[in-house]
Amino acid sequence: MRRWPSPCAEMSHPAPSSRNSACPRERSRSIPPKTSEPLHRSGASRYERPGWSNTSSRENGTERLMKGHRRWTKDMASDSMKAKIVLLGDGGVGKTSLIRRFVVDQYSDEYITTIGTKVSKRSLSLGHPAAEVEMAMQIWDVLGQKGYSGVQETAMKGAQGVLMVYDATADESRRSLEDYWMPAVWRLAGRVPMVIAGNKSDLVSDRVWTEDYLYFLGQKYACPAILTSARTGERVEPAFKSLGEQILQAAGHPIRRIALVTPPQEPIDRLVRVTDKIMTDFCYQLGGVETGMPIVKRQLSLAGLDVRAPTDGAIRNLIERLAAVERDFKGPDEIRENRERRLGWLSGAD
Repeated sequence: MRRWPSPCAEMSHPAPSSRNSACPRERSRSIPPKTSEPLHRSGASRYERPGWSNTSSRENGTERLMKGHRRWTKDMASDSMKAKIVLLGDGGVGKTSLIRRFVVDQYSDEYITTIGTKVSKRSLSLGHPAAEVEMAMQIWDVLGQKGYSGVQETAMKGAQGVLMVYDATADESRRSLEDYWMPAVWRLAGRVPMVIAGNKSDLVSDRVWTEDYLYFLGQKYACPAILTSARTGERVEPAFKSLGEQILQAAGHPIRRIALVTPPQEPIDRLVRVTDKIMTDFCYQLGGVETGMPIVKRQLSLAGLDVRAPTDGAIRNLIERLAAVERDFKGPDEIRENRERRLGWLSGAD
């Protein structure tokens, strides 16, 4: 076999003795020194610089987390998102107490009826430990008295998550959850993330059966179902955190609204419906529930109106007080029109 001369043999100068004296072609084939990070990672572009990502610079850490990018970047530490969370359930099931326990870690045995809505706030760190997201929760406590559908529906709109609360010692509140509250929120806000809380675990007589039934509800509605106690604080934090995790996972996905056929509800007292219309109308005039409801609460108290059993005289007093408040931001003709419309509702006009 013919032997071809080495390319280096054609060079006129003798080969140096040093080990670094390999011919140019041989030196070009030498293995590059190892680096702290591979030049080509699995799933990365061959031309991608180490430590960089092909993800658009417009995407924040939450979006990268949702798309499966788990690599730590400094900007993930500052990611945050807001979430509107609504607590729904009959009056007296402990919604206000759960919020108070979660937000300020306090409890009171005194029962105070929620008038309209009340918004509290607390932040939680959620998500992967290496890419946590700070979620600022706006927690809406909604009046549970039946008949105030206007106030309730206004609060439900735009909800990103719902904590459904029932009294674990009262079957009626659990049935109401399935027959009234769930269909309402699915129709108005869609199938948003949901957690079912069976509250007052410290008072249940048969804990095993209660937990079994909660498990059944969780399987039925494909959501977490947690036994809680606002009095002792049992599993209150996990209930809110579980809801926050679901909201984080659902971010960016479309919400589907569902219209269900619901059982007929018990007749609602006419004066309750009138009070609901007046409260909703005033909040609408002020631009929304968050702005108008604090004023409504104050005027309800001054008028001596009990939302559970309103009277004709208390409602008239409320109408006059709201008209007086409107003098600060409305003209005389609009104030008169609003007052006459509300008095018409009280007299039976639709």
